[in-house]
Amino acid sequence: MELLRLSPFTRQEQVVLWNEAFADYLVPATMTEASFKARMESLFLSEEESLVATMNSEPAGIVLTGTRLFQSKKIAWIGGIAIVPKFRKNGLARQLMKALISGYSKQGVAES
Repeated sequence: MELLRLSPFTRQEQVVLWNEAFADYLVPATMTEASFKARMESLFLSEEESLVATMNSEPAGIVLTGTRLFQSKKIAWIGGIAIVPKFRKNGLARQLMKALISGYSKQGVAES
């Protein structure tokens, strides 16, 4: 398993991964490139801070995150996390969250 930044992936690759990871959710979460871009912008999510988990070089999971200053404190939030069904039960979501929390700590995030 390897964790990569979302930023090197094309918008098309990002959307394909998002849609595969959310494919079997109870509430439909399918996105187009335009709706994914709108989500990133409206929720102030960062391609540089968001992560992709890979298994055998194949995108397996995604977590979107953002940070900003609020009332003089740096805060962070999650804009979505999902694992492609065939890669579930491997601890990928836990690894994505651990990596985010570690990154938040290094960035001086006060609340997440």
